[in-house]
Amino acid sequence: MALPGTPGQRISDLCNGYHISQKELAEKIGVSASQLSRIVGSEMKTVSSDILMGAAKEFKVSTNYILGFSTVSVRKSYDISELGLSEGAVKGLVQSEKNSLQELDKE
Repeated sequence: MALPGTPGQRISDLCNGYHISQKELAEKIGVSASQLSRIVGSEMKTVSSDILMGAAKEFKVSTNYILGFSTVSVRKSYDISELGLSEGAVKGLVQSEKNSLQELDKE
C-alpha cells in the first residue's frame, strides 16, 4: 500500500531536511531545475527513473521511500565504496552476521 503524498512531495521534504534547494538538487542529478520543479509541484504525475535514482542516491534513501511504498528511508544495500569499507571488512561483517544467525537457529 502506498503512503499518502506524491514522490514530488517526498523529494521536496528531503530537500528541506537536507537544506538543499531544488535548483541545487537538479544540478547534482543532471536535470533541469524546471523539470524538477514540475515534479515537486505535482504538475507531473510521473517521475523518470533517472530523477528517481538520482534523488535516491543524493539523499541516500531508497527509491521505494520516494515512491511512497516504504516508510523506511534508509537503503538496504550499499556499494562498498560508499561505505568506505574494504572488501575484507565487508566479508568479515557478512560472516559475523551469518554466524550470529546460525547461533540463533540453534536456540
